[in-house]
Amino acid sequence: MSGTEDKKKGRGKRLLLLSAILLFCILAGGYAGAAYYFSSHFYWGTRIDGVDCSCMKQEDAERALQYELSQRVYTISGRGGVTEKIAVDQMGASYSFREELETIARQQKGYLWFQFLWNEQEYNLQKDLHYNQEKLLEAIETLECFSGKNAVMPKDAYISDYRSEIKGYEVVSEIPGTVLLEDAKQMIIQAVEEQRYYIDLDEEGLYQNPGKTVNDLAMNRLVERLNHYTRTVITYRFGEETEVLDGDIIHEWLIVRGWDVRIDRRKAAAYISELADKHNTYYNRKRFVTTGGEEKELPGGYGFLMDEEAETEALLDFLETGGHFLRTPVYLRSGANYSENNIGGDFVEIDLSAQHLYLYMDGECVLETDIVSGCMNSGNGTPQGIYDLEYKRRNTVLRGPTWESYVNYWMPFYGGVGMHDATWRRQFGGEIYRNSGSHGCVNLPYSVAEELYGYVYAGMPIVCYY
Repeated sequence: MSGTEDKKKGRGKRLLLLSAILLFCILAGGYAGAAYYFSSHFYWGTRIDGVDCSCMKQEDAERALQYELSQRVYTISGRGGVTEKIAVDQMGASYSFREELETIARQQKGYLWFQFLWNEQEYNLQKDLHYNQEKLLEAIETLECFSGKNAVMPKDAYISDYRSEIKGYEVVSEIPGTVLLEDAKQMIIQAVEEQRYYIDLDEEGLYQNPGKTVNDLAMNRLVERLNHYTRTVITYRFGEETEVLDGDIIHEWLIVRGWDVRIDRRKAAAYISELADKHNTYYNRKRFVTTGGEEKELPGGYGFLMDEEAETEALLDFLETGGHFLRTPVYLRSGANYSENNIGGDFVEIDLSAQHLYLYMDGECVLETDIVSGCMNSGNGTPQGIYDLEYKRRNTVLRGPTWESYVNYWMPFYGGVGMHDATWRRQFGGEIYRNSGSHGCVNLPYSVAEELYGYVYAGMPIVCYY
């Protein structure tokens, strides 16, 4: 039994040995065959310039690469979404790179083929380009971006006209334009020679550009200065009425010299003059309803009279300061209020025909008296009209060319004409004023003058009528 078993074991070893030798021979043969194959072919997974050259011979790879390269185009991008192309075959181009391929082939050792079965090999060729320059120039000339037919000239950024909706000015953006520089063609030729297949004309700086852009510092500073003025708002109050001065008017006053801005003083003064003409009431005839219910129309000489010079200066100061202002004008003369006749509720009413005086405070009559006014027959009649009390003074001597009088209470309202006590008179009212009246003043009993003096104040309206 033992001999038979030994024979079986011996045969098993021999079969195992023969199998191992056979496998080795197969592997060795496969390795040798592959080594031989890859000694004249590129490795599996070889990509050259993006072209799959796996298992190709050098000459096959060269043909594939030449074909692939001949299909390539140079893409030229420009402003306005322009994209144009120049095909390689338009310029009669060819490439030489045989030595480069041979170098790659030598780098791929046939006997090391097994190391690259699962690894891709990427190569970029250093290839020489040969082209026909005339054909390339001809192709460039046919590009739409060089035709000039639809070219847009560049335009500088500029300052807009005044815009009412924004109450000011703004810098209007430049227009880049689509006009190419002279050296644009040469730059494309250079890009072709460098085998750059994408050329952005804008990035390469090949367009004519505007001289001024929206970011121009001097221009923005000028706009800021202009808007400083035009965004000033001044609201003038005339009682319940208002007048608003803003950029819609102010922009017409601006004088620009280079980068400097100033206000035309004459136009500002003219605006104030217009306001004064519209709202001054001093010289207007005024309607007055007497205590007796009679309507009188009295000559001007009372009301609002704007100080145009002072108000012009104030306006110019506001414009330089900038901002929003609520303004009551400066007046040379002022009425009590902005009612129709500017009188208000406090006033002295003097009926020269009836020789009677009424004092109203807050619309109520608080005092009345007979008077003696200017002598009519001697031409010294008290003038009718609406005036304002200039001031009041105690213990004053009134003087004329040939006379003088001491008074205890002096209340002038029209130059040398005023109201005062007349202690030398025993009677008031009636027709005294026609022949024995005053030199123009309104004579009052002492006690009435004293009481009246306590009520009246500077600026109080004095209404005189016949």
